[in-house]
Amino acid sequence: MIKDKRLRACFFVLLGLFMVVRLFLLFRPHVLYWDAAVYIGMAKHIYSAGSAGLWEPIRPLVWPLILGIPWYLGLDIVLSGHLMQVMFSFGLVLLTFLLAKEYGGEKSALFASSVMAFSGFFIFLNYRLLTEIPAAFFAVLAVYLYIKKKPFLSGFAAGISFLTKFPFGIFLPVVVLADLRQVKRWTRYAVGFAIPSSAYLLLNTVLYSDPLAPLLEAARVIRINVGCNITFAQPWYMYLQRIPFDNWLFPLSLLAIVPSAGNFRSNLIDRVLILSIVLPLLYLFQLSCRDFRFAMLFLPFLAVLAGKGIHSLFIYLSRKLSMPHSRFFIIFFFAVLFLSAFSGISSYSAEEPPPWPQRVSDYYSFLSNPDVAGKYSSFNIFSSTPWPVVYSNAPVDILYYPNFDSEIASRYASEFRNSSKALVFYDECGGGLECPPSDVLCPSQKELLFDVLNSSFSKIVFFSHDGCRYALFARHDK
Repeated sequence: MIKDKRLRACFFVLLGLFMVVRLFLLFRPHVLYWDAAVYIGMAKHIYSAGSAGLWEPIRPLVWPLILGIPWYLGLDIVLSGHLMQVMFSFGLVLLTFLLAKEYGGEKSALFASSVMAFSGFFIFLNYRLLTEIPAAFFAVLAVYLYIKKKPFLSGFAAGISFLTKFPFGIFLPVVVLADLRQVKRWTRYAVGFAIPSSAYLLLNTVLYSDPLAPLLEAARVIRINVGCNITFAQPWYMYLQRIPFDNWLFPLSLLAIVPSAGNFRSNLIDRVLILSIVLPLLYLFQLSCRDFRFAMLFLPFLAVLAGKGIHSLFIYLSRKLSMPHSRFFIIFFFAVLFLSAFSGISSYSAEEPPPWPQRVSDYYSFLSNPDVAGKYSSFNIFSSTPWPVVYSNAPVDILYYPNFDSEIASRYASEFRNSSKALVFYDECGGGLECPPSDVLCPSQKELLFDVLNSSFSKIVFFSHDGCRYALFARHDK
């Protein structure tokens, strides 16, 4: 892959540092995000044929299918998931190198992979068990294969990326627009994309009688989601604002954007790279739900441009300082590598949330004790958040899906009045019981739901934290 021994040694140092950092951070405590708990629940649901976990139709299926394999084999799903994320991250750094090598040569590729390896949010996502890293891996693989004139395999990889995280479907128009005149080539790409996508649409038809139902419902849910649209709302320019803080070297991509724009008409790789940044950004700007993890749509491609920009800076400085090119490169590369690592780790440290308080952790893991799980094995289990499913192999009905509102609160209040053998996790801090501001009846219906549980069920656990109520209610046969 790298002919020059010194450059090869630099690359091995980069990969070694990458693995040391990732494995060191692996064994620190990490808070699982909501979506990660959902994917764990879906993985258990798939591999248990519905006798464990939970199900959300709006979620893509590739990551739960991958995540569930170690659980099915009897391994710890969280630790195994983190290790798989490290493997996907390692692969993404390699693919960033290969794509950047096609764009600007080996030295540019070393700089690009240094920037990508130590993107602060890339490190952060490594321990979240979310879909962004696997989806980005398949997207960059798709772009690289297309540049290498393998359009069918490229399209297939892009289809897998889409089925890992739906917004990555944008790489279908990215590649088609970049190579619009080569109809035969992009048609093969589209056919490759269609094969996994068609299988997914067929499955939707069987399960929901509508091939587009999960996609349309996912778009609706993300438009009305209270958390990202209201509680944690961000301005449209948030992505541009945060990029320099993610890794201080990303702004050097500006040194490559202008030359690439100049080569836009003549070079396929320039067109693909520019469109792989511009189209995802335009898509993210118009979304009202904004989260920096969505930046994985374009960050690997921005890293490729940053690598070329850093290489341009290296050439300028080596001429300006009149230093031997090969010797100066080693000094310059290690300066870039350690500056990138320091920047990324600093950014990661600022993002990493504190662990849950012990009583919150104990609350979610209530069913992790085999004796307790056995005691409630015949109960119908309900939860306002997905986190209990991480620690339990029981099937869980979710109170929040698709979005909590007065209608759902009223329906469950009525159901719980007449239920028997039910165990209910009622958690106001997790986000599952947030009322939409437009639903004026929701707060009173939510309080009615709590009152029904409080008066009709036994209270096994109850405490307040950060002004929210955490309660675990149980009801035996009437």
